[in-house]
Amino acid sequence: MISVNCPHCGSNARVTHSDTKSNKIKHLYADCTNKECYARFVVRMSYSHDITPSLATQYAAIHEMLANMNPTDRKNLLNQYQQPSFNF
Repeated sequence: MISVNCPHCGSNARVTHSDTKSNKIKHLYADCTNKECYARFVVRMSYSHDITPSLATQYAAIHEMLANMNPTDRKNLLNQYQQPSFNF
């Protein structure tokens, strides 16, 4: 669960609902829990970047590279990975 603090007083805030703007942007509607503040505000949550790319992306890139190799080189490369003594 994401923690949201009030931008006015710093107290904890409670997310009441959210609105997805795109697959990378979401608005979180929040209410401050401080009885002396009670601010209501919107937090914009957005995707920034990958730390580790998706496995689907990595597999697609490997598949494309293998598909574009000449058949002899591809066979030699794949044979190297099938050897019992192969180590990473």
